[in-house]
Amino acid sequence: MDSILNKNKTQSIFLILFLTIALVPCVYAGCMDPAARGVIWHKCDKSNVVLEGADLRQSILTEVNFSNANLTGAKLRGAQLNASDFSEAILVNANLASAYLTGAILNGADLSNANLSQARMARANMRKARFINAQMNEIQCYGCNIIGADFTDAILEGADLSSADLEDTIFIRANLAQANLSSANLEAAVFSSANLTKAKLVKAVLIDTDFSNANLSGATLVGADITDTIWTETILGHAMWPNRHRCRLTSITTCD
Repeated sequence: MDSILNKNKTQSIFLILFLTIALVPCVYAGCMDPAARGVIWHKCDKSNVVLEGADLRQSILTEVNFSNANLTGAKLRGAQLNASDFSEAILVNANLASAYLTGAILNGADLSNANLSQARMARANMRKARFINAQMNEIQCYGCNIIGADFTDAILEGADLSSADLEDTIFIRANLAQANLSSANLEAAVFSSANLTKAKLVKAVLIDTDFSNANLSGATLVGADITDTIWTETILGHAMWPNRHRCRLTSITTCD
């Protein structure tokens, strides 16, 4: 009986050793796989790599270090990019539509002309990132840190930027129609000539915020802090003021 048990024990040990040897290379092999649709790179170091035009659609690229990488024109639609680091990366003209970027780091990254429509970016860090002329319809960016970013001419219709930190952010000529900016910090942000029709700014911090020549028709500002807010030539027709007063249809610069 003892010999049988010892034999089974020895076989089990050999099986464990075999599986360990067989599986360990697979853990690291993924990082060496070439860029391709559906590739799996998890916790890989891809810093400084050149992946211009790479097809990485539906790939799993979680917790990857892409800092300073060149991903110009890369196809990342639907990719899993949660918690990955794109600090100072170049993503100009990249397609990240419907991508998952929860907790991702994009500080200083250049996403000019990129497509991020319907991307899920909750709590992402994007300090001083560039989104000039980017397509960002219906992005989900709850609680994001976007201090000092540039969204000039970007399209953010229906975007969820609630509770985001957008201090010193630039939205010149940006389209934020029906965007949700409730409880967001927009101190010293610049929205000159931006479209904020029917946007939600409930309880938003608008201290020193510049809305010069912007369109806030039908916007809701209930409970917002408008200390020293700039309203020069701002269209306020039917906007709901912080005190719940509804502005007249013809209101410009002042809510009357």
